[in-house]
Amino acid sequence: MADPGADARKELDWDLHIHVPTQGVRKSVRVTSDESVGALMIKIAEKLGDADWSDYALWWPDNRIWLNKPRQSLYAYGIMSDAKLEFSPVHRHLTVELPDRHRYQVRVNFAVMTFFTVCEICQELNVRHPEEMSLIKSPDDKEGYAKLTGWAKRKGVKHRGGSREGTPSRGDGDTLSVDSGDILGHSPPSSPGQRRRKYPNLALAPSQRSEIGMSGSTHLGEAETSLFSDKLYRTSHERTYINGLWLDSSKTLYEQDVNAHDLLYLRFKYFSFMDIDPRVRTKSTMLLKNATY
Repeated sequence: MADPGADARKELDWDLHIHVPTQGVRKSVRVTSDESVGALMIKIAEKLGDADWSDYALWWPDNRIWLNKPRQSLYAYGIMSDAKLEFSPVHRHLTVELPDRHRYQVRVNFAVMTFFTVCEICQELNVRHPEEMSLIKSPDDKEGYAKLTGWAKRKGVKHRGGSREGTPSRGDGDTLSVDSGDILGHSPPSSPGQRRRKYPNLALAPSQRSEIGMSGSTHLGEAETSLFSDKLYRTSHERTYINGLWLDSSKTLYEQDVNAHDLLYLRFKYFSFMDIDPRVRTKSTMLLKNATY
């Protein structure tokens, strides 16, 4: 049955305000309620000029959703003349820490569900069965976590905006700078009399790391300490807080306040393993490290 108000909506056109963060400009596009998202994106691309806009999509900040259905109409999404949309790229860089504490900078899609993002990361890092794993937010930039656990005080570092000693901090552009240690994962020398535990890194062979670097990911080194150690989380309140940091697999990263260059932890979440083969060193070592830290 035809919608009786469809003809009326086609006659009404209005200005929709679009913000393009990468260009630092705002555009107004004349649209109708029955216009599709794909047609709107074509109009935006025409106004911005000749360039490759294939990696761009529309984000609605007020409702915190991606308009990722190009055939869906603006009316179906509930977009009116007061809506403000962002036209931004969907692929961005993340810093991901594996269970063996090694960190990589990977390029992922922010407009898909977190489950598919985990599959993308695991495929990039040669990790089998990504359905067993998920991502945890970094609690470094959570003032409530530092206040609850006193982690910053216990580690002797100041809690400032998510950066700490040994953690990659956001620099200019897409680069990351490491505060301590070098890019190859070598740690600074320990103080006299301090005994450091050393674990062999078997999760990714050197040949695999070179392949990862060539495929677009960057090895950032090894973290000095792990936030997911039983030595740090001793109370039930702390463990409850950490369990609340798991990302929802059915939502996108943007919907869960994850931005470009943020630090996420790739960990085993579901302990019904598809297969455990001792000949597969990567998965065996990651399981060991996940249990150790």
